[in-house]
Amino acid sequence: MRRILKRRPSAGAAGVIIGMTALFVSLGGPAAALEGVNRVTNNDIQRGAVSNSKIRKNAVTTTRIKNNDIRNRDIRGDDLPLGGIRGNKILESSLGLVPSALNATNATNATNATNADTVGPNGVNTNAIQNDAVTAPKIAADAVGSSELAGLTYVQQQQAIGNTAGDIATVQVDCPAGTQVIGGGAFATDFNIHNVSNVANGNGWFAGFEVDDALGGANSITVRATRLTSAD
Repeated sequence: MRRILKRRPSAGAAGVIIGMTALFVSLGGPAAALEGVNRVTNNDIQRGAVSNSKIRKNAVTTTRIKNNDIRNRDIRGDDLPLGGIRGNKILESSLGLVPSALNATNATNATNATNADTVGPNGVNTNAIQNDAVTAPKIAADAVGSSELAGLTYVQQQQAIGNTAGDIATVQVDCPAGTQVIGGGAFATDFNIHNVSNVANGNGWFAGFEVDDALGGANSITVRATRLTSAD
């Protein structure tokens, strides 16, 4: 045995040994798994070698994604959590009408109710106007006539006047409570009776007359106060 080990193998025998060693390695595959942690570096991985099946579910987190590096075609609707995209990340032109605004294209007929320049015919109803919102400057000239004044009526009073020159008669007509005087007037039964006073007085109308020349027959004066049935 000692004699065999001391002999040097021939060139042919050495070639056979090398060939057999190569065969055993090729048939046996990798010798063993890599030992230790973090032994595979970036340079050890071929380009494109990490396929979808190699990535564990939920392994790619926000911090692993490069900012501004995801494109529209990379994301499907099902990939996003509810409310996951906000603010300036949304292309406004891609959005439809908000469901609750489908019937508010004109906010009861105003495209931009806050800044609407005009209001359509009959667009403002009573409920839309605040109390005391309509002031004098808001009312056009000659816009209010008798038909716009609710309960426009009048009260009047007649009184006899003497027939002698210089006779005087005065009348005060008061409007009932809850009404408001807005005008008045007075007249006499004869042109020789002239008016000396004709004015609003309190919530009523006052007038005074005087006889110019002697008159025949019975004569009188009439004073009228025009009123609204509501003090409002």
